[in-house]
Amino acid sequence: MSLEIGNVSHHAGQLKAWGGITSDANNLPISSTGGTITLDCAGNLGVNSSAGAINIGSNVSGGAISVGADASARVIAIGNAASTSVTLNSLATQITGATVGLDSTGTMSLDSTAQVTLQGATGVTVNSSAASILIGSDAVAQPISIGGAGARVLSLGSATAASLSLDAGVGAFAAQCDTVMDLDSGGIMSLNSSGGAINIGNDAVAQPVNIATGAAARVVTIGNSTLATSINITSGTGGITCSSSDGISVNASGGAINIGNNVDSQPFNLATGGARAIVLGNQTGTT
Repeated sequence: MSLEIGNVSHHAGQLKAWGGITSDANNLPISSTGGTITLDCAGNLGVNSSAGAINIGSNVSGGAISVGADASARVIAIGNAASTSVTLNSLATQITGATVGLDSTGTMSLDSTAQVTLQGATGVTVNSSAASILIGSDAVAQPISIGGAGARVLSLGSATAASLSLDAGVGAFAAQCDTVMDLDSGGIMSLNSSGGAINIGNDAVAQPVNIATGAAARVVTIGNSTLATSINITSGTGGITCSSSDGISVNASGGAINIGNNVDSQPFNLATGGARAIVLGNQTGTT
């Protein structure tokens, strides 16, 4: 049996149209109670609406929706440069492919009430050609973890970077390493505190503290002569050793030089080894 209306024919459960199917009524329902509905054509297949939304899978059924899911090399496009917005909303959204590009001439937002994951088998790159790249720039007090698991090499900045700033605000800033930690600079390196002490080697770990011990001709300066600046050198039972391949000078421009002037009853040794010339005092003035 064949039914033909204009250039439309119906045969064996199939409806074929060589021109077009148009409904002048409010709705044109196409439904099947027992099988599959297939829309297929040799040319382009367009689904458009001139005055309302185009809904696909908008009922409450739990069936899957597949777009371009067969094993063919397809170009799948969603939206265009003039689109107002493109929204992906689901409990879990996954985008996979050999190459995945997200491009925008304006603002691009990825928003989730749960977790957003970006993962690549060869790499994940986030770049900006004309503005800053911001991570955690909103006012939400949640941790930011970078490289928190696995044996990773973490790099911040480069040799051509203009500057690198680390700011912890009112919280603490901790840098920890299980092996060697190096701080190196091609210019001046400064370590300062505007509101507290500067501590080096102040924990209870019995390891050496070395300052300027490299084989280089360095000038090592500790302290200054400003107002009440003071220098305290304290040692436990290991003692204090001062040695030089040249001379050692101890001077004071505004007070006495005291050696062994406390109340401890311990020996005072001066030039007790070697053939030395010992000079005390001079003939200047009332010396």
